[in-house]
Amino acid sequence: MKQIEEDDITIKGSVAWNLKPRLATITTEAWLQPTNLSLKVYSADGLHGLDNLSRYPDLCVQTLLPYVTKRGLPSSQLQAQLSLATCLSTARFTKIYMTMVAKKLNETDNSGDYQAMEECMHQIDDGVKQITQSFKELQQMGKDGYQNFLWHESNVQSWVSAALTDATNCVDGILGDGVSDSEKAMIQARILKVKQLASNSLALFTRFTSRYRASHGIKIP
Repeated sequence: MKQIEEDDITIKGSVAWNLKPRLATITTEAWLQPTNLSLKVYSADGLHGLDNLSRYPDLCVQTLLPYVTKRGLPSSQLQAQLSLATCLSTARFTKIYMTMVAKKLNETDNSGDYQAMEECMHQIDDGVKQITQSFKELQQMGKDGYQNFLWHESNVQSWVSAALTDATNCVDGILGDGVSDSEKAMIQARILKVKQLASNSLALFTRFTSRYRASHGIKIP
């Protein structure tokens, strides 16, 4: 299987997702920001149903609400893509922050904490690659025939689950004295958000695939 490099997806803040190559650009200028209108659409069209879908419904609503339009919610596939893109952006910024903390540890010759931080950073880096692969795979689902749908589905489930496991396990080994309390709190908060976004992404993806299989008569062997 072709490996997807992290740089294949460039996220520029909240302005745009530039999906390269041959992928569309999604700009927030085409979507409404959270307003009374979008809140009404949210109440009417069922974002509140996420309460029963994800383990972190408030974060799920926060992630998707800016992309509600006058037409309603994005498709279930696009919801999963938006959640994965948000997870990827958060993981990248977490990696940048941890690199800064690790550099400071290395300069103080705190080898034990530095090695623990390095291990955690490797796990976060693996998570970034897995989420990137999942995002690109999700883009292709339904475009190359029904016979490949289940294969794509299995890949995304495996990669997002692995990223979720990496985020869950990562923080356990970085609680040494060389890391300040504020830095520990910041790292833990960032990794926790990556974990929650990965969990929500997996839930949204599962809803998309279940609906798609049901509407196209695709049966799991």
